[in-house]
Amino acid sequence: VVDTKEYLVLGVRLVRPDEILLQSLSEYLLNFSDDATSGSLRAEGFHVGMSSRAFDFGYVKTESEYEEVLELRRRSYVSSKKVADDVDASYFVDEFDARSRILIVKKKGRIVGSVRVTFHEESDATHIESDGGQFPRDRVSISDCAEVSRACSDPEMRGLDLAYQLQAHMVLLAIKNQKRYLVGGTAGPLTKFWENAGFRKTGERYTNRSLSGIPHDVMILDTHRAAMGIDVSPRSWKRIYANLYGYMLDRQLIEPSGLDSFRTAFYKLIG
Repeated sequence: VVDTKEYLVLGVRLVRPDEILLQSLSEYLLNFSDDATSGSLRAEGFHVGMSSRAFDFGYVKTESEYEEVLELRRRSYVSSKKVADDVDASYFVDEFDARSRILIVKKKGRIVGSVRVTFHEESDATHIESDGGQFPRDRVSISDCAEVSRACSDPEMRGLDLAYQLQAHMVLLAIKNQKRYLVGGTAGPLTKFWENAGFRKTGERYTNRSLSGIPHDVMILDTHRAAMGIDVSPRSWKRIYANLYGYMLDRQLIEPSGLDSFRTAFYKLIG
């Protein structure tokens, strides 16, 4: 009798798997399994990361994509306890969406990450100011800045390299629009992530009106300094700035010193 099944199921046991094998397997499962999530794989002992090849990057272009982003914001912020569990996705609609570039990251056609990047005129009110904070106009010209806000990710995707990839793309967007600085307000674990990526606190702290009154820090990133590895952890530099460094160098946007060149070469080796 010939078995007519089109596939064969095998059970295997990994004997002394190394980190490279576990990470490769986790990336494969996240790409091709409908049920695998970063949380379920970590629970089974996999080393969960993901290369940028697994994601598709773009910008919101359709009404359906925008609605999907609003729902992602809702789920992300509910999961982080920044808003009430029963909040509606429409709560996250505001005036800044209409005049911003909304960066999105898709996996298998589904939006799993997003961040909003806004380019202001000198007279514009900023998102930070609308939430009750003070934009650092005394430190940088607003025309030389891009404001980042509404960063969010699918709760099931946290722990991947998604946050690094999002930051790399929002920095690239700022650079392409001749903006040297990124400014945003942040709270919780994202604050440490941003610090490792080169953001620095301005000293301004405010009670965020739209996110349950949670205290937020205003932070600023000098993309030129960060690209040269200054005040950036080796891990963050390699994942965010390694490619941007060459891009900015080719366009003469940065002039690294001998120390800067040594630092970035060292980061490439150890990051």
